[in-house]
Amino acid sequence: MKNLFKKLICTVLILSTSVTLFACDPETTPPDPNDIVDTYVDTVNKEEVSDSNVYFINSKTNSYHILLASNVDENRMSVQQKAASELNYFITNAGYNELPITYDNAITGVDFSKNYISIGDTTYYQAYVAQNNLTNDLDFLTLGNDGYKIRTNGNVVIINAYGNNGLLYGAYGFLERNMGYRYYAKDEWKITNSDNVKLKNMNVVAVPDFNSRFLDTATYNNESDYIIRLRNHGRGYTGVKGLEDTGWVGNDLSMCNQFLRPEEYYAKHPNWYSGDGSNKGGQLCFTTLLSNKEEDGKPLDEMFKNVLNNFIIPNPTARVVMFGINDNENRYCICDACVEEVSKIKHSGQICLVINAMQDKFNAWQASLPNDDPNKNRKITFAFFAYLYCMEAAVNYDESTDTYSFVEFDAPYTCLGGDGVNGDGVADDLNLEFKGNVNIAVRIAHLRVNNMFPQYNVEYNGTSQKAFETWGDIAPTLSVWDYATSFTDYIAPYPDWDVIKNNLVYYRMKGVKEILTQLPAHTSGTSFYAMMIFVRSELLWDVDKDIEELYKEFILNYYGPQAYDSIYAYLNYLRDYYAKFNEKHVDENGTERVGVKNGNEWVSYFGGIYEELTHRKFFPYEITMHLKSFFNTAESKLNAVKTTEPKYQKYLDRVQVESLFVRYMEIKNFYDRYTSDELAYLINEFERIANVGNLTQINNGGKNGATQIKDFIEKYRRYV
Repeated sequence: MKNLFKKLICTVLILSTSVTLFACDPETTPPDPNDIVDTYVDTVNKEEVSDSNVYFINSKTNSYHILLASNVDENRMSVQQKAASELNYFITNAGYNELPITYDNAITGVDFSKNYISIGDTTYYQAYVAQNNLTNDLDFLTLGNDGYKIRTNGNVVIINAYGNNGLLYGAYGFLERNMGYRYYAKDEWKITNSDNVKLKNMNVVAVPDFNSRFLDTATYNNESDYIIRLRNHGRGYTGVKGLEDTGWVGNDLSMCNQFLRPEEYYAKHPNWYSGDGSNKGGQLCFTTLLSNKEEDGKPLDEMFKNVLNNFIIPNPTARVVMFGINDNENRYCICDACVEEVSKIKHSGQICLVINAMQDKFNAWQASLPNDDPNKNRKITFAFFAYLYCMEAAVNYDESTDTYSFVEFDAPYTCLGGDGVNGDGVADDLNLEFKGNVNIAVRIAHLRVNNMFPQYNVEYNGTSQKAFETWGDIAPTLSVWDYATSFTDYIAPYPDWDVIKNNLVYYRMKGVKEILTQLPAHTSGTSFYAMMIFVRSELLWDVDKDIEELYKEFILNYYGPQAYDSIYAYLNYLRDYYAKFNEKHVDENGTERVGVKNGNEWVSYFGGIYEELTHRKFFPYEITMHLKSFFNTAESKLNAVKTTEPKYQKYLDRVQVESLFVRYMEIKNFYDRYTSDELAYLINEFERIANVGNLTQINNGGKNGATQIKDFIEKYRRYV
C-alpha cells in the first residue's frame, strides 16, 4: 500500500499506548487520516520453547561446559569468547558455578547426551545441520549481522549466527529463555537463582526489526557493556574485537566536514564551497562538484577517493556511508548555477545527483577489482539526509496510481569517463532516478517534528508524513534519524512516551531498517534517562512488545517495588499534564485557544525539540510542588524498609536522581520563596544528587553555550 492515508479501511490499528484492534463500518465511519494499517508480516522470527526433562541447574550446581568453535578467524573467536564470558558473568552472578570453556579441537566425536552450550560453527553445530538436512542454515538475507538461532538437541544447546553480533546476542537469548534474564541498566538486571532449573527445549530464530539500533547519548556510548547487553550499536568500537557497531561511517556534516575538508582544499579550490565550507560558514557548491572539471581540480573524483580510502577500505565492518549535509542555517550554495538547478530539482535533487555519481563510481571501482579482493562483493549503502531544506523530494504525483516519481530533468553532467551502471561502455549522464543503484538509503531527519504526535500525523507532522510517503515511493531504502529530547532542555521529561511505538511500527511498515535516535547527547541523569534507553532498546529489537508493560517492568525493577506506585503515578501524571498543552479550548470571549492557561498566559507545547520546558509558565509553583509530592511519598516508602531492603540505597539514589528535574525547577523558578538556609539546603541536595546521577549539563547550548550544572549551582548560591 503506497499511501495508507487515502484508503478506506475496515480494520484499523489504532496506535496509542498499546496497539488495539477494532472493526469499523465502512458505510458510517470515515477514515481518520491519522490512523494507519500496519502491513508488516513477520515471516522470519520463530519462538518454540518448552520444558525438557534435562536439568540445567541441579541442586544449585551446573554441570554444563561452554563449547566454542576453534577453526574460526580472530574476529569470530573474539566474539565467541565474549559470549562465553557473558554467560559465565550472569550465571555466576546468580550464584551458580562458572562453566568451563572447551574448544572443539580438544574433543573427539559428537554425543548429544553431553552437557554442552555450543557457540558458533562447532562440530556439534555441523553435526546438527547434517542430521537435519539443513542447507543455507545461516543466511545473511534472513539473519543479517544481528540475528541468531538457538536449537536444543538432546542435552546440547546450539547457538549460531551469520554475523558475529548474533553469536553474542544468541548467548543473551539463551539466558532470557532459560534463566529469566532481563537487563535494565548498567547496574540493574535480574536472573533466576532457583536451586533447580530445567533446560528448555528451544527452536528459536530471533532477528531484530531494525538492523541498526543506535541511541546517541555520549555517557551511554562510553559504557560498552551497557550497549552490548541491550543489543544496541555504539558510536564506534565497543571494546570487543569483531563486534560490529552501527556499520555507519560519515557524520551529519560529512560532505564538508570529512569528505572534502575545507582545511585541506579551500585555499586552493574556494569555488568548491559555498562560503568557506566550514561547519558554520557554508557547504559545497554541488554544480561545481558534479561538473568535475579538470580546471577545477576534479572535486567529485577527490571526494570519491577520500570516501573510498578513508572510510570504506579501512573499515571492513562499514555497511553504510553517510553523506551528511546539516543545512539548518541556510548554508547551501546560492551561486547562479545552483540557484537555477534548485529551482528545477530542489535541494534534495542535487543530493540525489551526488549520491548517484558516488554510487556509479563505487560500482565501477568494485567491478575493476580481482575476484579474490575482500572488497569485491562488499555491500555498501550510500545514504544521505532528507533534512531541513532537503526534506522535500523533487517529485511529481500521479493521482491515478497514487504514487510519486522524480521530476524529469536533463542533467548537464557526465561524471564517468567509462562504463556506468548500464553496462554499455558509454559514459552515463546523471539523472535523479536511482536506476540500478539499489544500495542507496534516504535518511529522514525531521528537525521540526512535533513529537507528542506520530510522524504520520498529517495535522501536526504533515512535512514528515509527506517525506515518508514521497521518498518511500522513489528511494530504494529509507532510514531514520530520530529525536527524543529537547536540545534546549535536556533535564526535562520529553513527552514522546505515547508515540515511540507508533513511530517504530510506522518505520518498520515503510521498510526502514536503520535508526539513530538522539537522546540527551552529553549527560546522563536527565528525566527517565535509563528507562528511555531500555524501552527504546526493547522496541528496536521487537516493536510488537507492549510498551506499557515495558514501562511498568522497568519502574518496578529499577526504582524498586516500594517506590513503584509513586514513580509510575508520577509518569502518568506527567503524561496527562503534557497532553493538556495541546488540547483545544474556547475561552470566555469565544476565541479558540490551544493549551493550558497558567495565570494570565495560555501556553502550548507539541513536542518540539527546541523549547525550554522547565519554565514556570509550563510548571507553576503548585504543579511543581505536586510533582515533588510523588518523590516524597516514594522516599517515605523506601525509608520504611531501610533496614530490611538490601537494595535500599540503590533504589533511593535512583528515585532522588529522577527528582532532579523537579529540584531544578524549584531552585530556578522559585528560589525567592525560600529563606537563605532553605535555599542553601535545596542547592546542596541538588548538587549531591546531580553527582550521583552524573548530571553534568542542562541543555545542548544555544547562543550562550550549554548550561553546566556547576554554573547553575554557582549562579543560585549567590542568593543564599
